[in-house]
Amino acid sequence: MAHWHEGFDDIKVKLICFEGDDLARKAYEFNKFAEFNEANGGDYSPTNPEAIRIINEIISGETFSRFAFEGQRVAFQIENISRICLAQLTRERGFFCSASSGVRPLSMDFIVPRNIYQHKEWMHKIQAAQDILEDVYTDMLEEGIPYIDARYFGLHAQTINISYTATFSEWAKSCNIRTENNIADEINYVYRLMRNELMKQIHNLKDPLSKKLYEWLMAFTDKKSWYKNHTFNNDFKRHAEPEGYKFSEPAHNDWTKSGWRFELEHILATKPELLLPGEKEMIESWQKLEKADEPLPTTYDKYFELCPEQRIKTMDYYKSIAERKHIDE
Repeated sequence: MAHWHEGFDDIKVKLICFEGDDLARKAYEFNKFAEFNEANGGDYSPTNPEAIRIINEIISGETFSRFAFEGQRVAFQIENISRICLAQLTRERGFFCSASSGVRPLSMDFIVPRNIYQHKEWMHKIQAAQDILEDVYTDMLEEGIPYIDARYFGLHAQTINISYTATFSEWAKSCNIRTENNIADEINYVYRLMRNELMKQIHNLKDPLSKKLYEWLMAFTDKKSWYKNHTFNNDFKRHAEPEGYKFSEPAHNDWTKSGWRFELEHILATKPELLLPGEKEMIESWQKLEKADEPLPTTYDKYFELCPEQRIKTMDYYKSIAERKHIDE
């Protein structure tokens, strides 16, 4: 029997590799070879003037900031993400090890966006379709079909666990992009969890230079202003686009109906520590408009040729469904 998760609450992230109080020492020792003989400069100490100078120059860009962190990695264990999120996550630069579905039966455990989970009729149809898939999957295994073949008939929403390792600088760049509301949803949530785990560890660091370096690096996880992409255009409006700028076409999707919009509202109510600066005010502005029975602003146009309502009509299966419904009538 399938288990359906409403939204992303059950996704878990654990920090498993982190340089911690060693970061400044390793950065200092790396740069020390470039500037003077190993014996010069002295051993690392957060009070060593040479260590303080080098750390400050890394932050200011006066020395090898790009290279000082190439060997410094961060790693996470991530549980209960969908295979959709897995495909997105593994596009980032890093090393990944995911749980195999080719050596054991599928769990039949699924993530469902909140906007879909709360629609009873759709969930009834999804459950009926899943019942059929479970029946045929069971039949195949009972006939001895290998796991690696039978797994082709699982849903994209099937949950999976993965380990993820990256250099801190590459992870920070990915975090900055993937926490953009106008393009990302589940992976957005995952990077917020990773970011939050790191921030908790950084807060407890004892070495002041390591803490200073990490706080500088963490600033790169949220360098966004606004995003040029037609998925939702800039309709979430955490940041305003430049005055006078106009998108060349309507948003391809309606942000007001998106699962991420409902997930953000849920985050505000249950895990506000995951919100980025300005998002609390952004969400409250939506809620204020809704309370006043005013429409939420959007650049979406349901008659635009690339929107879901229109583009679905170009698919062969849409025509087949329409024909079947006509026959049934």
